[in-house]
Amino acid sequence: MISLRHFFTIILLPTYVFTNVNAETLPSQLNLERGWDSADGSDYFVDADIDLSGPRLFIGYGESDSQLGSTVLNTTTTQVELSSNPFNDTAMAIGYSEWGQDGEIDIKTYRLDFIFNTDNWGFRLAPQTREIELYTLAAMRPKINLDSDGINVGINYYAAEPFYIGAVYSAHNYSRNLSTLSTDPRLALIFSPATMEYAFGFEKERIAGNMGLAFSWGSAGIDGSRSVSEIDNSISTSIAVSIRYKLNKHWSIKARGGQSDNSFSTAKISFGSVSVGYQF
Repeated sequence: MISLRHFFTIILLPTYVFTNVNAETLPSQLNLERGWDSADGSDYFVDADIDLSGPRLFIGYGESDSQLGSTVLNTTTTQVELSSNPFNDTAMAIGYSEWGQDGEIDIKTYRLDFIFNTDNWGFRLAPQTREIELYTLAAMRPKINLDSDGINVGINYYAAEPFYIGAVYSAHNYSRNLSTLSTDPRLALIFSPATMEYAFGFEKERIAGNMGLAFSWGSAGIDGSRSVSEIDNSISTSIAVSIRYKLNKHWSIKARGGQSDNSFSTAKISFGSVSVGYQF
């Protein structure tokens, strides 16, 4: 699902790092994903990962809809990334992302990736900075600005074919003390329920990983994550399984399903998605 938590770490575990192949053999690809969850949420995401004869250009766009009582949550995300050849011993990437809902919240993320590859390992270091705008209900001060800096560190192991495994850790700090959003009830008069809900998705840190098996017909794997909220230190976890099947040389389909929960809630949310990919 294209949630705030998902947005912060999207494409930090690139699938091409897990495959021990030549850059010339990695084609361009178009993907369309549709997702749902048990809390009446839905989303879609479409992206293009284009080979530029070694360097790659990634472009993505998505929308997410969910309900918070009588409040409609509708967010959009846009991503652009340009990278040098990711199979070189060293590579770089620069990325820009924007996520939010009109009149509620807007987050612009600027990221620089450094990639290091050996025969058996892949490493990624990705510092980032974010510009965050929280819209208020006050006419005299329609929005509040804050900044956030963060770092993402990723590692992949791909020598034991067909097995692959990878992990990423991220940490963030903020220019304002956000814990007051959970302790000061007066802020409910300043921010809308939607803005408050989004703000509770600000992460202090996150660890995520995946593992699986890659075959000639496709792949199957499991992934999970654990994050800590900057607002109230609540812990959110998720786990999911996925399977990808190649229909032919160009087309593939992928299904993914799992469950997430939060330490401050007894409810568990089930989610799932189906995607179609076209390679050219």
